[in-house]
Formats: sequence, structure tokens, C-alpha cells
Amino acid sequence: MRSVTCPAFYLVLRLEQAYAREEDLTPDRKAGRGRYPNATAIPSNVVERIFAALRSNPMTKGIWAGLDVGVETTAICIVNDAGEIVQEAVCATSSKSVHREIGWIKRRRHAHVALEAGTGVSLARGLRALGYSVEIYESRRLSKFLRARRNKTDAGDANGIAEAARLGVSNVSKVYLKDFETQALQSRLTIRRHLLRERLAAVSLLCRQIELYGGRIRRSTRDTHLREAVEPQLKRLFGRAPSALSNELRDLLDRCEQMIEYQRAFDEQLRKLALDNAICRRLMTIPGVGPLCALTFYAAVGEPERFARSADIGAYFGLAPTTHESGLTVRPGRISRMGNAPMRRLLVQAAMAFMRWADPACALKAWALQIEQRRGRPRAKVALARKLAVLMLTLWRMRTIYLPQTIRPLSEPQKSDPRQGLPLQISGGVVPPFCPSDPGSEGAARCPLGP
Repeated sequence: MRSVTCPAFYLVLRLEQAYAREEDLTPDRKAGRGRYPNATAIPSNVVERIFAALRSNPMTKGIWAGLDVGVETTAICIVNDAGEIVQEAVCATSSKSVHREIGWIKRRRHAHVALEAGTGVSLARGLRALGYSVEIYESRRLSKFLRARRNKTDAGDANGIAEAARLGVSNVSKVYLKDFETQALQSRLTIRRHLLRERLAAVSLLCRQIELYGGRIRRSTRDTHLREAVEPQLKRLFGRAPSALSNELRDLLDRCEQMIEYQRAFDEQLRKLALDNAICRRLMTIPGVGPLCALTFYAAVGEPERFARSADIGAYFGLAPTTHESGLTVRPGRISRMGNAPMRRLLVQAAMAFMRWADPACALKAWALQIEQRRGRPRAKVALARKLAVLMLTLWRMRTIYLPQTIRPLSEPQKSDPRQGLPLQISGGVVPPFCPSDPGSEGAARCPLGP
């Protein structure tokens, strides 16, 4: 007779007492295990009856609730493990209203709530506080899954979201829900980017209008001494007598001055915030990484432990190359440019500053210069930006500061450390592809080297 072995003795004993019959097992009170001498082996017919009872129990079945979140209302669709619609409803967009509609699924062991990123982030945070298992899917990829339907309705989108969660579609990536503090920091950085674009547009408009009438504003004076450069041009072009156009240009100048002062105060607040954060202070020990880059990286990552490997951060920010494979043809492409675009731009700018200001004896700079000679400067900047992202995540995880590894001359003997791997010769020096940092919290992380 076939049997299934169970490591938990007490669980097997309870299952046997509940489902076994007298003719299935041989009683023996002398074995010291109660009624049954082989209590860890359950006959196959008993196992079949156990699993039949479990399958018939509704509490053990999976159930998924898809939410199509709108600004005012939310469409709800609940499906079971067979894909059948159990409930459909429409309620107000609030965690309390949604909880009144789907509160009964909390009694299920395998109940999940799925929604798309965007306006539903605050709703997801409220539902998690109520004890729900909430999964957030990326809007761009989820929209391609929902596009297979002929008609687009809120109820249909809610059903499609529930089906995507039930099927576990692999090409629809999930979104990490940041805590409130990290989300607030990311919102402040977003506001700064929008204000910066508005300031640049207003200053550019003012300069273009002055150039239209024969004036010229130097680019170096547009941020620091804008009024000192504009006022003489206005007096020269339009005279001292007031006119409608000169008044409008002076009002625009006042607006530009206000936005410049506001941005200066905003940047000073962000600089103090970065200096008060221990993680950002460690990241700013890397040449080229300033307060804005450190804060943006801190807000974009949120939790470093959610990355299985430090090398995954490059693909997360869209700095990893794509691949096109068809038959015998394998063609590497450009970087994917997916993920956080502002963080990707800041990493490239940090790479440019690193190549300019880092110590010439730094092995990471020598590695980037070698790529520049072989593949060109644009590819070298992107490769170095990817390395800097990996290095920043490593510093965050290990709670260390950056200490550059310098190039050693060929005459210097190498230390026999099996962790360093094979040496790489760069510009007359010997550089290990990777040198891990000391395990201490106050140690120094060596920069990862090599392609």
C-alpha cells in the first residue's frame, strides 16, 4: 500500500484520528505511539479523503479582488480560483467604503486585493493598514493585459485586474509600496523638478522677448544676476518712459526673481535634509554624488533589501542593455530606459562629474576611461552610471562609506585573496574586478571594478 510520509507526528496523529478507519491501520499499544505503530505514514486512501475534504472547504480556496480605482468611485470585482465572478460592486474611493464591500474576504486564508499603481496608492496603504494582502501592478504593463478586451469599462478593468492577479501574469511587474515618509520625499523632489521647468521656461521667455528687439542676455547671468542684466537692456530698448510692453516684461522679471529665490530656499532645505540623513551622507562620499542625487536615490529605492542582488539596481533604473535574439542571431541593443527617468539622468550626471573630479589613481575611473577609449564617451558614461548605482546600493546595505581603490604598480606584489578573483591590468596597474569591503559597520566599501 502506498503511503505519504509526514514529518509532524502530532499532525499525522490528528489526521489519522479524524479520517482513518480501523481496517486501514493496525493497532498496537506496545509501540509507545498510541494506537498506531507507524504514525508517520498515512495510507493513500486516507490522504485522498483528506485532500477531498480540503478542496471542498471554501476557506482553503483562493479568492482575488480587483479594484479599478478612480478619483471619486472604485469598481470592485471578486473572482474565485476558477475565474468565476463572485461579487461586483461600485463604491466611493476610500478604504472604509471598500472595506464595507470586501470585508468578508478577510476570513479567507488565501484572499488577495489587486489594483494598479497611480491614484490607488493611498487606498492600498489604507487597506494594508486594515489587514488586507494588497498587490500593486505597474500601470503601463497592466494596460497591455487589459487591452485584449474589446470594450473598456470600469467593471471590465476591475475584472481584468482580478484575473491578472489570479493567473499570476509574469510580464506584469508589481510595484513596491513605499512608506509615507519616503513617498513624501519623492513628492517634494517631483515638485522641485516641475518648479525648475517653470523657472527655466519663464526666464527663457523673458530673454527671447528681449532678443527679439535687439537686446541680449548672457547665459551666465540668468540665474545669479538676472535683474542686473535685464534692467539696462529694458532701458536701452524701450527708454525710460513707461510702456505696456516694458511693464509686462518687468512683471515677468519679478516673477522670475520670485521663482529663483524660492528654488534657492527649496534647495537649501533639501541640502540640510540630505546632511541630516545618515544614508545620504554615506552616498555623498562618492565623488560626483551630491545631495539631490543622494535624496533621489534614497526615495527611489526605499528598501534596499527588496533587491536580491546589488547588480539588479542597474536594470531597475533602465541602465541595463536590451537583447534581441532570433534563431542564430543575437544582437545586444541600447539600454532599456525603463524605470525612474530623473534618477537615471542624475546617475549619468554623477558619472560625468566622477570622471572629471575623481582621483586619477582611482581604479573605477581608470576602468571608465578604458571603456571610453574602446567604445566612446557616451557608453562609458552609461556604464559608469550603472556601476555607481550598484556602488550606492552596496554602501547603503553595508552601512559603510566610500573609499576608492587605487591602481597599484606592477612591481607591487599582489595579496593572495581568493575573493578578489583574477586581476585586470589597466594603464600599467593591477586592479581586481571586485574587492569587497570590511564586514564592520564603520569600514569602507571598495568600488566594484571590471566590466
